[in-house]
Amino acid sequence: MASLPRAVLDLAALVGLDGAALATEANLSPTALNDPDGRVPVEGYRRLYERVHREPAMWEGMRLVAAMDSLGPLGVLGYVMANSPTVGQAFEAYERHATVIGEVFEFDVEASEKAFVLRFRVPPELQRFPLFNVGTVALNTAVVRILSGADVTPRLVELPNEQPEHLVDPSSLVPCTVQYGARDTVLQYAPEVATQPVRASDPTLFVFVERHARQLQKGLATPTTWSARAREVLLQRLRGEVPSVNELAKALATSERTLARRLEEEGQTFKSLLDEVRRELAVSYVGDRGLPLGEIAYLLGYSDAPSFHKAFKRWTGQTPGEFRRHGEPTLDA
Repeated sequence: MASLPRAVLDLAALVGLDGAALATEANLSPTALNDPDGRVPVEGYRRLYERVHREPAMWEGMRLVAAMDSLGPLGVLGYVMANSPTVGQAFEAYERHATVIGEVFEFDVEASEKAFVLRFRVPPELQRFPLFNVGTVALNTAVVRILSGADVTPRLVELPNEQPEHLVDPSSLVPCTVQYGARDTVLQYAPEVATQPVRASDPTLFVFVERHARQLQKGLATPTTWSARAREVLLQRLRGEVPSVNELAKALATSERTLARRLEEEGQTFKSLLDEVRRELAVSYVGDRGLPLGEIAYLLGYSDAPSFHKAFKRWTGQTPGEFRRHGEPTLDA
């Protein structure tokens, strides 16, 4: 949703960066950014974080995110949450309407007698930015605090990246235990947080704004071909492990045989789609000089670096190291 990159640009301006220039560099549409229900592709969001994730001022700006007092960046979803009866029900609404935020964004909430857990899964092209993951923590701890009207903090935060030595430690933003190297970004609260009433919620308004969120979901463009749908799933789930054909079929609510037949009708196979997704992500990852090549091999699901290097040379005609030194060639069709 356009309100999220717009919030990043607003934060950049607050900490002294040129937000307008950043939007231009990331090729973000001014029309979409100014539309309350506007959309931006994940690639545009990635380009924005590519530009800002090493800016020390943006890391310091995470303190402003953790201290925010409005759900404005969440758009209509923020209104739905702010008018839910309890904090747990607010995040259940978040889960129901996560596609309003972005089609490739996955969110799960779990409330049990042991813990209230928020789990965020994002595409690897965004997950690789520690700033994005820490921003997710800062934003959502602020959301819990705003909803409850109390100074509630998580017991545990899990982050998918390694601890950045020279950047802001999340525990300095939110006093809690932080663990690194997880599969997803996870916030774990005490179980009673789920049942805390939402401050100043309006049941009547909740019905209205949730209806609006449902209408937005219905109107979102979704992939129409089996190849496009399968490709979206692969983009979401290719994070260190390659999803199996069975997992892909289950995600698309079909059988392996039916999926194979549908892809064949469109001139594709699981292997060819996986190769396309890996190539697209590889070019993006290798272009980031701050990302070790060995880590890229892992992210793309290769068992060792030589296998990744061989595939990359097949795709581009260059080794990953040559690509970094000389720039992007024309990719094979």
